[in-house]
Amino acid sequence: VTRYQLEDMILLLKDSGFIRIHKSFIVNAAFVTAYNARDIEIGKISLPIGRTFKEFVEKRLGGSDLQ
Repeated sequence: VTRYQLEDMILLLKDSGFIRIHKSFIVNAAFVTAYNARDIEIGKISLPIGRTFKEFVEKRLGGSDLQ
């Protein structure tokens, strides 16, 4: 098992469609099925969007649905 900090992983994966949505989570934007101001859904899994990442997530997912 190789251990990376999440910051290092996002640098490795940023050109692969992954985005950071929270201090503890990165997701592949291609698999996002729904999102709102507080959460992102990937299928039946719901993950929180951190306040720090809200504006970035809105820009990357191309919508103005986050309020």
